[in-house]
Amino acid sequence: MNLDVIAALGQIAAVLTVLGGLFSYAVIRPLNESIKALKDTVDEMRKEIKEGREQRQGLEVQLAKIDSSVRSAHHRIDDLEGRMP
Repeated sequence: MNLDVIAALGQIAAVLTVLGGLFSYAVIRPLNESIKALKDTVDEMRKEIKEGREQRQGLEVQLAKIDSSVRSAHHRIDDLEGRMP
């Protein structure tokens, strides 16, 4: 009787092993591929966001320079207008 129980447990273990392998191939592997693709997409988006921030910072610096130049030009124009009779 003990040998019958051991043989039945062995067969159940073999069936579960095969089912586990099929589950891994049919479910786990596609999920891992999808997760990897999603990670790659997120990494790419982070890179684009970082580049956008750097571009915005550059534009802010240029805008500050332009603003300073415009203020200086307005000041010179106001001085010239004050000198005119």
